[in-house]
Amino acid sequence: MIEFFRKNLEPNKKIRIVETVILVLLLLGSLFSLATGLSKINEKITDYQFIGTLEMVRDESYEDYDQDSTYCDVVYVNGEDKLIVTYSYQQYENLDEDKITAYKYKLANGQILISEVENADMATITSGYKQMMADQCMPIFNLASSLIRIKSSLAFLSLFYKSFFYRFKLSISALILSFSSDFSSVKDSVLSSINYYTL
Repeated sequence: MIEFFRKNLEPNKKIRIVETVILVLLLLGSLFSLATGLSKINEKITDYQFIGTLEMVRDESYEDYDQDSTYCDVVYVNGEDKLIVTYSYQQYENLDEDKITAYKYKLANGQILISEVENADMATITSGYKQMMADQCMPIFNLASSLIRIKSSLAFLSLFYKSFFYRFKLSISALILSFSSDFSSVKDSVLSSINYYTL
């Protein structure tokens, strides 16, 4: 198996080194992105304080639920502030109000958390913070996922260089031959037409 990979590796040593460096950088980038996102989500909340209330309006553009839905997320907004409240489908169907009174809490790390729970305890604050950070860190996780896919593709090409590019060259050669044949046919037709009209 090792011998098989050796035979299919990129023969140029300098290119192999560049590929290896890129693979390592992609790996480190994906690991750093994952670690950053997870550390933010799992950050421990040591203290918080209630700072006020605000009225939030339901944004129905996010909603598309039916009877098969077990849980329904309803989004409430107030300017740039957003609150997501999860209801059962029965609760969702019975929602009468398009407004909600939300409660703002300032956390020890300076973050502002908006919750639908008045007099929230530490467990509620921690759970709400995890959800908030999961939403905020989604671009970071998407970046990590993209880097992993790119790294996997590059690793595949590196390990199966000869097999892949041999087939690639065959395909390109066949395409060139086909194009050359078509071009020759077009050229012959054009020349024949020119000769016909000049006679």
